[in-house]
Amino acid sequence: LQEILGRALPFLQDSHPRVCFSACNAIGQMGIDLAQDIQRKYHSNIIPALLMVIESSQTPRVQEHAFSALVNFISYLPQNLLLLYLSPISIKVEELFGRALEELVARGRTMVLQAI
Repeated sequence: LQEILGRALPFLQDSHPRVCFSACNAIGQMGIDLAQDIQRKYHSNIIPALLMVIESSQTPRVQEHAFSALVNFISYLPQNLLLLYLSPISIKVEELFGRALEELVARGRTMVLQAI
């Protein structure tokens, strides 16, 4: 598992969006399939790496997939470990929702916002 993650995690920083997308997909799937082992042993590697993709990617689809992988990963994370990452995760969620809201307003999509 350590060798697989050692090979997969660097692809999260690749310059090509499809490579990052695929790495997010693989890590998200491992978060489900290998839930308890991978979360206890590698949370300190995986969660910050996914948060970095969410922050640094210029491709919304990659950001969304990184969020999806993060959700898959933390779904089975023990509560004591989840508490370590709650603040940085909530900050990223707030930032992305803020940007999405600004974009909707800028495009005049206020009807969508009114429906919410």
